[in-house]
Amino acid sequence: MSFKEVTELRKAGRLDEAYKMAAADLSSEPENIWPKRAMAWVLYEWMKGESRDKNFDGFVRHMEEIVKLNLPGDETLFFEQLAWVLARFVIELPLGKPDACSRIFNAVRTIQFGPSGGFSYLLRAFHRHRGGWKDYIPFCDWWNFDHLQDQDYRYYKTEKGQKVMPLAEQVCIGYAQAVLSSGNMEKAENFLSRLSNLRRQHPEYQYPLYFESKILLMLGRKAEAFQLLLPFVRQKRNDFWVWQVLGDAAQDDDLAFSCYCKALTCKCKEEMLVGIKEKFARMLISRKLYREAKTEIEQVLQTRKANQWGVGCYLIEVQEEAGFNTIAPNTDNVSFYHSHAATAGKVLYSDLPVENILITNVNAGNSTANFVTLNGKEGYFRMEKNPSKTLSVGDKLTAQFVHFYPDKCCRVSNLVFDEAGDEHWHGRLKSVSGSIYLDAERRFGMVVKDKQSYYVPRQLLHGLNPGDPVNGMAVSSFDKKRNCPGWRFLNLRKQT
Repeated sequence: MSFKEVTELRKAGRLDEAYKMAAADLSSEPENIWPKRAMAWVLYEWMKGESRDKNFDGFVRHMEEIVKLNLPGDETLFFEQLAWVLARFVIELPLGKPDACSRIFNAVRTIQFGPSGGFSYLLRAFHRHRGGWKDYIPFCDWWNFDHLQDQDYRYYKTEKGQKVMPLAEQVCIGYAQAVLSSGNMEKAENFLSRLSNLRRQHPEYQYPLYFESKILLMLGRKAEAFQLLLPFVRQKRNDFWVWQVLGDAAQDDDLAFSCYCKALTCKCKEEMLVGIKEKFARMLISRKLYREAKTEIEQVLQTRKANQWGVGCYLIEVQEEAGFNTIAPNTDNVSFYHSHAATAGKVLYSDLPVENILITNVNAGNSTANFVTLNGKEGYFRMEKNPSKTLSVGDKLTAQFVHFYPDKCCRVSNLVFDEAGDEHWHGRLKSVSGSIYLDAERRFGMVVKDKQSYYVPRQLLHGLNPGDPVNGMAVSSFDKKRNCPGWRFLNLRKQT
């Protein structure tokens, strides 16, 4: 046996001689691990050169020879190095070469690689070629996502400082997309738990939740998909496609219609809206809204023509229907979208708790309103440009907080005047009278009565002097300076 001599020849670059010597040893001792090991490293060295030279046939031929050696799984050092050279070769392949990927995959799929940096890089390399590759799902099943390492779940930055999605999230998204395209219900059902676990363990990832919802839709579990989608749509509410998917998940036709309208209010290039507009046109026709439907169809046809895209059978057939050509379309459907989008907007936050609030100040100049909640939290929000009713100090409302920020503008939804407001605020509002004390710089005032201090905000101090008798309505609030419950005036006037 000449393992040492083969190694020396290999390191000296004399690969032909090393190969012949290793082959002779294998011929005489085919089951001996040392000749196998020596031959494997010679073939590996050849593959490195063929990778540099982009010699595809030679690279695969030598890879197939390594597979035939049937090395045991505990040759971890060799297999890790082999994974690196495979990955570097695959990642350099031109995109759109699925047959080349399949040939390499079929050559290595009998090897039992273990978790390693090289094996993860091999996953990244093949993932790059997933588009149009029929073996992407079998490859991922063979690779086995259980082999993902801790670093594969972390974001990283490129040399240019760009933040890159973790490999684990990338491949789970890629696999989900492939499963959705394949229509394989068994694969979808099996993959659902992995997506769900990934979402729970890594809430910072944006897209596993979305694809979990898509797979639930594929499996016919619309109610689950709808509830799961809500937080994702809140996060991406300005993207048309999230509203489209929410509409797909809606079990109520009117809600689905509203979601599509909401989607079409989002700013987006017309080229990206062709699919949703065609689907929306069908919904409009089913509701006998022919003018609006023709508006959508003509916009789709115009976009398809401008991009030299083909026209589907449905668009041809609908134009040939009797009377359709006589209908005059609208200039656009923008106002129609907005008039039907409110339902979708409301349902988006339907699972958020309702809070009772009372308006404590209105600033018409910057369109903001300050408020206090029943439990004493204070904040402010931006008012609608065209509210159905102008807000005033003392108004009692209910609201759902999308985001509550103590010192920044809050985001509220479903702001409604509270019909039971007097009952809700009973004991938290009271009429107070007394003498006012002013801060030296007139930044605030105080009224003290029955050993209770009542804060007077600056905007209520106009025309008042220290010691003036005053009365007004005060609301329970939270005293930030004293870190305890307190009271503040909503309105105040000088007594005569």
